[in-house]
Amino acid sequence: MLRAVTSGLLCSALLLGCATQKEYSPKEWREGMRNSKSSIWGSFIAIESYDAPRPYQQITETLRRKSKECLDLTVQSSGMVKHGAYWVRETSRTDYKPILTTEKGKTELTVNGNKTPYYGIDVVPAGRNASRVTVYRGKMGVSDTIHTAVTGWVKGDSVTCPRWNG
Repeated sequence: MLRAVTSGLLCSALLLGCATQKEYSPKEWREGMRNSKSSIWGSFIAIESYDAPRPYQQITETLRRKSKECLDLTVQSSGMVKHGAYWVRETSRTDYKPILTTEKGKTELTVNGNKTPYYGIDVVPAGRNASRVTVYRGKMGVSDTIHTAVTGWVKGDSVTCPRWNG
């Protein structure tokens, strides 16, 4: 009897582990992106670095303000999808949360969607009036939407919030 109960608990734990999605810290996610760049998934990943002609502190303050204003929201969408021989309406809801950290002369912004990272940007000083920027993102989908806005904010352009539903 004890063996049956133990086996049942072990199988339940294994199945639960397979069914749950691991939550990644921003650091773990960035490391995973760097490691995936050389894998089969590499063609779907972009890691880009460039110098921005704006002081580090200005970029950090812009990212802090605009991420709260534009990237902390819930997006709901629906559409028709085919299930077997039938078309059904499917609705999805994504809760986006920006995580901005600043420490030791480095600012990191990670945008999570339903607790899964979608987009990341690191900014470090690169002289008095310049900053070094590294972006971690997917090459399509919502990551592109976020990237367009954030790139404008980093450059100091007057860019509005992303258009989430087209």
